[in-house]
Amino acid sequence: MNWRLPHLVFYSLLTGITLVLGVAAVFTDGTAGFGDSICHYLIARGAWNNPTMFLDLWGKPVYTLLSAPFAHHGFTATKLFNILVMALACAFTYHTALKLQLKYATWVILFFYFASETIEVTVSAFTEPVFALVLIAGLFYLSDNKPIAGTTILSFLPFARQEGLIILCVLAVYLTASRNYKAIPFMLIGHLVLGAVGWPIYHDFFWTIHQNPYSGKVDTNGIRNWDYFFIRLYYMFGPITFYLLFLGMMSLLVELIQLLKTKADKTVYLHKSLLVAGSFTSVFTAHSIFWVTGMFASIGLTRVIIGVVPAIALVSLIGLNVFFFLIDKLAVKRLKTFAGILLITLIFYITFFSQLTKINIRDDFYLNEGQTYMAYTLASYVKAKFPTHQAYFSDMGIAFLLDQNYYDNTGKKISSISPLYELKKNELIIWDDIHAKYGENIVLDSLLNKPHLQLDTIFIKPLKNQDTLCFYIFTGK
Repeated sequence: MNWRLPHLVFYSLLTGITLVLGVAAVFTDGTAGFGDSICHYLIARGAWNNPTMFLDLWGKPVYTLLSAPFAHHGFTATKLFNILVMALACAFTYHTALKLQLKYATWVILFFYFASETIEVTVSAFTEPVFALVLIAGLFYLSDNKPIAGTTILSFLPFARQEGLIILCVLAVYLTASRNYKAIPFMLIGHLVLGAVGWPIYHDFFWTIHQNPYSGKVDTNGIRNWDYFFIRLYYMFGPITFYLLFLGMMSLLVELIQLLKTKADKTVYLHKSLLVAGSFTSVFTAHSIFWVTGMFASIGLTRVIIGVVPAIALVSLIGLNVFFFLIDKLAVKRLKTFAGILLITLIFYITFFSQLTKINIRDDFYLNEGQTYMAYTLASYVKAKFPTHQAYFSDMGIAFLLDQNYYDNTGKKISSISPLYELKKNELIIWDDIHAKYGENIVLDSLLNKPHLQLDTIFIKPLKNQDTLCFYIFTGK
């Protein structure tokens, strides 16, 4: 067999998918929401004027450092950065599959990309793609029997996303089980480097521990079932990948039972089970626990699972190998070819046409109704009437649309204004009835009753979902 052909097929598909997503990023105005996607972009962009933001743990230092050169050129460039990062992560996943001696490695591109939430997260400024890249890069070198290199890479994983701390626990078990004791100290490299870099600013070598932004707990009143993430996983990746994923998990258990009966080399198995499957199951289980208990302020965001999509793709590939092995046992001519074509067709259909699992192109790639109103009515009005004014606001979407950013002091939060402060001629306040009212607890009457403020205009927009957007713009008298 010509081993160059699978490489050609894989990289041709990867190039095609990357180009399609790149075109979508350039010619659509979506932001994947006006929440975390915008916030991480603004932190990366603001870091150029406020270098301490490179170390902001909520912004994720590894993500901020890598994305900042792109964020400097705007949000579209940042989306292109994530697309390139995911392409590189997928390539590492493919080559890791080869290191793990898995057949049909080209199929990882289907398990990796063809899921509605994967596509949404890819064309965004979310941090999950960088986490996925750091994770699979570390797993690749570990699978290539380079434990120190792989461990060093994974030591920075907690600074791509906090779930990295969970992966480090799995890594410690793997290094112990595989007797790579010399690599264990290298798990500290990331914390040591960040601790040293941040010490001159925070005067605390352990600032990465003491400033954990996820130390809170949310109210868990109401229904928080243990099967929440399990059910969501089905709709995120579709039934084909879902069932192959768990077939792969079951086959690893069977393989373990068989290996325990022999003295065969268990190196590859440890790579597959502890490193790959362990990365997925540990993060999946941890978030299920966080969701039910309210730990670490969990609000049930399912996109966090995309950070381990390389592991999901690899375990699904293990399941595919089992599926094709069983088909071969039937000895029916061309049955495997037919089954493969059917699986590819179903994965494509599930991703783009199924009512339950398809990607929502309108919502994921374009501004929604409220965001469009903010962009083309509210922001257009402010830019036209107050082109040189600095705004005080609470809504991160306004910061994005006005290109003002309280991370680099080109914009500020309303809560930063002293009660006696009088606005300058080039300043204004944009109060909204969601972020200002509930996020910063700023009552509208407190602004209306201030003698030195003047109400310029009110924007009210009823939305189709029965919500209402409301903005009040104030200037100084």
